[in-house]
Amino acid sequence: PSVGSMVRARWTALFRDTPQLHTAYSFESIVDELCFIIGPPLAATLSAGWFPEAGPVVALVFLLTGVWWLTALTATEPKPHPHEEHTDRSSALRSPGLQVLVATFVATGAIFGSVDVATLAFAAEHGDKSLGGVFLAIWAFGSCLAGIVFGLMHFKGKAEPRWILGISAMAVSMIPL
Repeated sequence: PSVGSMVRARWTALFRDTPQLHTAYSFESIVDELCFIIGPPLAATLSAGWFPEAGPVVALVFLLTGVWWLTALTATEPKPHPHEEHTDRSSALRSPGLQVLVATFVATGAIFGSVDVATLAFAAEHGDKSLGGVFLAIWAFGSCLAGIVFGLMHFKGKAEPRWILGISAMAVSMIPL
């Protein structure tokens, strides 16, 4: 399942229409970034110290345990919404908004993928593959700090300043150190 969507649905059900929803989303972002701060050095250290597959195996065990635990928490699941009938049968992919989202996520995935590959190649080229995880953790730490700062901000009024600030924070957090 999409763990991020499951967690955000729970936050939304718990804090709908309250200021705490922004804080809950920010907290989730911080926890996600902590995983990216701790995960790469741990995986690189395990793979370099034990055997090459050790890092991915430990990550898989953590992933399966976390997903199992979250899906077992049925008491926190939000109530399902009734299904609405739509008379318009055109493809959702024709929606301009969805097209922008798809393009944005493709570009974001390319950035994340290329940064990971380039960082690990840089570390290998300089003689220590396990440092790649440390470099990625430093990058994630910057994103975590941006999430903390953004989470501590409270906005009143229109959403445009929040949107512009959020895009700016994402842009700054994407700059490799």
